[in-house]
Amino acid sequence: MSNLDSFLKKDNLSEEEESVFRSLQLELEQTYTDLAKGAFVRSRAKWIEEGERNTSYFLSLERRNYKRKSITTLQINEVLC
Repeated sequence: MSNLDSFLKKDNLSEEEESVFRSLQLELEQTYTDLAKGAFVRSRAKWIEEGERNTSYFLSLERRNYKRKSITTLQINEVLC
């Protein structure tokens, strides 16, 4: 893109040529944006299809958190139930 800008500054282009140049430059930027979005969508689709396997570390965290959330004893009016 910077090369395109330097080209525009070097040559004496007519207003029409400059307008065409700017529209082509915008079209190129849009193409790059579309390519980046496409890569993002493809990577997300691959992740959804293949999934991500949980490691034993994360499984043990889930087990530990589940145990912490469960109520083991209940105290009502200072009496354990």
